[in-house]
Amino acid sequence: MESTQSTSSNSQKVLILSLGRYGGCVRYATEIIDAMTIDYEVYVSSCSTEKVPKNHKKIPTYTSNLQFAISLLTVFPFLWLKILFGLLRGRYSAIYFPYKHYWNLFFLWLFKLFGKKTIMTVHDGILHEGEESRFQQWLINQCIKHTDELIFLTDFVRKNVSQKIDFKANTTVIPHGIFTDYVHTQIRTLTHKPRLLFLGRIGKYKGVEMLIEATNQTLQDSYESLTIAGKALYDLKFENDNPKIILLNKWLDNNEVIRLLKESDILILPYKEASQSGVIPMGIAATIPMVCTQVGGLPEQLKEDEAVFVEPNVEALKNGIEQLICDSDLYENLSQKMLKKQTELGWENIAKQIEKVIITKGQGLNPDLL
Repeated sequence: MESTQSTSSNSQKVLILSLGRYGGCVRYATEIIDAMTIDYEVYVSSCSTEKVPKNHKKIPTYTSNLQFAISLLTVFPFLWLKILFGLLRGRYSAIYFPYKHYWNLFFLWLFKLFGKKTIMTVHDGILHEGEESRFQQWLINQCIKHTDELIFLTDFVRKNVSQKIDFKANTTVIPHGIFTDYVHTQIRTLTHKPRLLFLGRIGKYKGVEMLIEATNQTLQDSYESLTIAGKALYDLKFENDNPKIILLNKWLDNNEVIRLLKESDILILPYKEASQSGVIPMGIAATIPMVCTQVGGLPEQLKEDEAVFVEPNVEALKNGIEQLICDSDLYENLSQKMLKKQTELGWENIAKQIEKVIITKGQGLNPDLL
């Protein structure tokens, strides 16, 4: 195990576990942790392909089912005992989970046993269509039921979880910040034939087939191309007779995401359902105008006049795309609003709100941590 953080045994710390290997949740955690001002200790996965916090301790987790089984019998007990000894020595005041992970529940129970405060950010409390796993949903349910403080990214998710899972935790809604790698500080202008983009992993609820059908019904002379970029999580089948539709069915690295956002003109979120979307903060950072379906927590992330909102059906999606393609004034106005919105979603502001939850609610922590 590798450490890049010097610590003092005389002060209590907030323990943070960010053990995921890839994806927006891992990047979300890193941005928040780097912006925090409280005294913390963070463990990250040595298998992570994402940027890790500046101060961290690495722990080997897994990259396959076989490694998962091996690490569960070797690495996990070692980490559990190490943290147990830390609790016995009074090292920790609380534990914060910035997203779900298979190991979270066991550390949550450990901190509850010692009467320490537990905090978790809930991204998707109820798994989406095509992502259902009874065991994973059970783990999420147990964490939600037993955590002291729950942070939600949208009020839609908070209400949805409240209706389906019985819990007694305090709740706070704190929005997702913008990823700094994608920040673009110039207002965009509409090109003659804009390049359309769908970005992110492709689940059944993302409405990709609906987007393809809507694009096929749009005049091909009105746009340059539609790029669908992201790993499909199911057997994505569609007849593609349209040479302007480009499918990049793979996990994207950060440089590829940056390039796609820079080269595209319109970002489309054709979701059939959504808790919230980490793609929207990317679009805000890139000042790229968006067409979004009016579902779930998406209208909380963007106001009615900050995107072209449509109903989740082919005809409405087609009309929304055509509206943005044909109206250069609307296009520039939306880009300008994305630039203005960037200041609202800085990680320093979001980290400060999370720190307030850690410090002031529930069982409370030592104010000297601030």
